[in-house]
Amino acid sequence: MNALPDPATSRAVLIGTSSYDHFEDIPAVSNNLRGLSAFLTSGDGWGLPASHCPVVADPRTSSDIVDAVQKAADEAADTLLVYFAGHGSLDDESRFYLTLGGSVDKQPWTCTAYEWVGKLLSRSRARRRIAIIDSCFSGKVHKRGVMSEESASNVVRSQTAARGTIVLTSARDDRVALAPPGEEYTAFTGELLTVLTEGIPGDPAHISVQRAYEWVKDSLKAKGRPRPDLTGGDTSGFIALARNRSVVGPAAIPGPAVDGSGRHGSFEELLGGLAERVGLRASPVPSEPLDSDLIAGRYRTLAVLGRGGQGTMFRAADTLLDRVVAVKEVGRHRGQGRLFDTVGGRHDETGWRGTAWQVELDRTLNEARAVASLNHPGIAAVFDVVERRPMGYIVMEYVDGSDFGRLVREHRTTPEEAVAVTHAVLDSLEHAHESGVIHCDVKPGNVMLSAKGRVKLIDFGIAHREGRPGGLYDETDTGFLIGTLGYMSPEALRGFGPDVARDLYGVGLLFRELLTGTSPLTGGSFFEQANRRMSVAPELPSELAPELGTAFDDFVGRSLAIDPASRFASAAEMKAAVLGLAPS
Repeated sequence: MNALPDPATSRAVLIGTSSYDHFEDIPAVSNNLRGLSAFLTSGDGWGLPASHCPVVADPRTSSDIVDAVQKAADEAADTLLVYFAGHGSLDDESRFYLTLGGSVDKQPWTCTAYEWVGKLLSRSRARRRIAIIDSCFSGKVHKRGVMSEESASNVVRSQTAARGTIVLTSARDDRVALAPPGEEYTAFTGELLTVLTEGIPGDPAHISVQRAYEWVKDSLKAKGRPRPDLTGGDTSGFIALARNRSVVGPAAIPGPAVDGSGRHGSFEELLGGLAERVGLRASPVPSEPLDSDLIAGRYRTLAVLGRGGQGTMFRAADTLLDRVVAVKEVGRHRGQGRLFDTVGGRHDETGWRGTAWQVELDRTLNEARAVASLNHPGIAAVFDVVERRPMGYIVMEYVDGSDFGRLVREHRTTPEEAVAVTHAVLDSLEHAHESGVIHCDVKPGNVMLSAKGRVKLIDFGIAHREGRPGGLYDETDTGFLIGTLGYMSPEALRGFGPDVARDLYGVGLLFRELLTGTSPLTGGSFFEQANRRMSVAPELPSELAPELGTAFDDFVGRSLAIDPASRFASAAEMKAAVLGLAPS
């Protein structure tokens, strides 16, 4: 069986008329469109970007339909799907028409000829084409919810059958198509959504169009409802329509192939393979600790893990609980008032928002409080906070591995690995954002890969907790720059306060860097770099690494849009979109 449609080169157009001036309304059609759109754009479905799955709801003119189909037909190279739900109409020569909101019975010129849509389907360069029609004829509705007493399946087939095209209709010649009163979806589309989202027990891992049709037909027959019909000129009926959710499970995450046999593994397997490939190994415990006192009479430092703009990180032993932990030491003044450093600030008449000690203590407590409010396996946990002038300490979960800042410098990740890492980071951010925490410094250096292949988001030192005091931002702050220059969003560089869009911009830069190995840092002064970030469209993966092609350009372009309103609206939406980039 063929693989699922490629999200980058596939298109779907969902058309439905639920509200009519002259026919019975069909409210269930709106639900059909929402359900199919959710499936096709989700990671559990086709993973299409929203721009690849336009919804034409309650069209009023033929152009509303034909323009959308023509655009999709021109763009699709892998799979093209066109769906219509609503009343149907036949003229006196049995030609089939899609009805519009203002269509009038027995006046086909007020409708849209399906022949036009069929021609666009047949002329598309897409190698696989699917038409799904959940429709009826006008003038035959005798009670609310019943669409017709006839079906034009044979007429539709004759008008749309073409090599590589499969046509699935909601009823046969002699039966009605139903929108049962009180049910969420029309009868046919409701059964189709069930098989797409729940699967078929005992079947293979993928469900073909042919198999979906057979299952829907049997289910409708068992309920005494009109049975659908299917036609296709060749083997197009074996197009993979969906993953079989009864096999892979509702929470399963598809991953790319892990060997040459076509077997597919999970992201967990993929990340474990990445850790092994780059040589990550569990670190041995040093036989001799560092020459220092116990911190708080409990934590013995074992080794220096790194030094940066926000403090020194140690590997340490928790002598009370007999475990290895990470301890961040902060407290020495390192020029926090410098605008261009890892952490920038704003001077006022009383100095940089208080003493250096107070600034560091605020940062320490801010990070601890932010992480303590979270509970996610992809976020390194905080265990303790110690105040001991002139330093403060955060004791946290030790992640035995490497950050991606180093990994990207030393290794090139594959596109599949980049997708897996980015998906994991977005899953962590989704939880953080739902809890009111904005990380504010998403970058490769703050994403860890453990020796066991676990991705962990670390360093919430400049995080913002919405509606809560004690952070580095006041709710009304403007003109206050804080973060890492190379990964700051345009609006952050303009001094706007933190929001979800800022974190998602950082994720976009992370993903692009994982794909291309190219750092976002460019030459020139701070002001030159900042001006480019705020005014020039970002470079796309295909421009930085032409061998990647253009498959990732739409995702990265949207992620790094200068206007925050043009980016993904949430980590959840972005997570579904990046999942759609994974090979099936």
